[in-house]
Amino acid sequence: MSLDTARTHQVTPIKNPILMSPALADDFRQYLMQELVRRSRVNPKYSLRAFARSLEIEPSFLSKLLSQKRSMTSSTVKRLAPRLALSPEQVERFSARARRANPRFTDMAMGLEPHQLSIEISTDAAKIEEAQLRIKNFHQELCEFLKTTSQADRVYQVAVTLYPIRRT
Repeated sequence: MSLDTARTHQVTPIKNPILMSPALADDFRQYLMQELVRRSRVNPKYSLRAFARSLEIEPSFLSKLLSQKRSMTSSTVKRLAPRLALSPEQVERFSARARRANPRFTDMAMGLEPHQLSIEISTDAAKIEEAQLRIKNFHQELCEFLKTTSQADRVYQVAVTLYPIRRT
């Protein structure tokens, strides 16, 4: 194609959000995906392995991040940010987004670990029906107690299980 012919053909930009400027990314996962696409366009042989190597992480970890099989945490953002030359504002924006997306990790970082209790107990199988009824009543009473608030600011999960693990 001659230079004159190339000038007459205008290329229409693709309106695909993944291919937009990384500065416009909503979250860090999207940013990583856009950066991988950008680098692949510059070098068609550029791979996920090469990108992981540049980030100094395992390819499997990067793959899990990009495919949403691994949660994006604030600490991951902060660990990878220097290798991507992100501005402090971008790091804070992506970190805040990761904290909002993973309240469990934020709660644990603030010392709000879940309260868990587990016991093993030997009992007569004849008592199990009564135990199940007591669990059901406890569940209902606890739900009523927790619902009686005018200011619900968190969501919790309550799980009580009773199952056989072995014969004595």
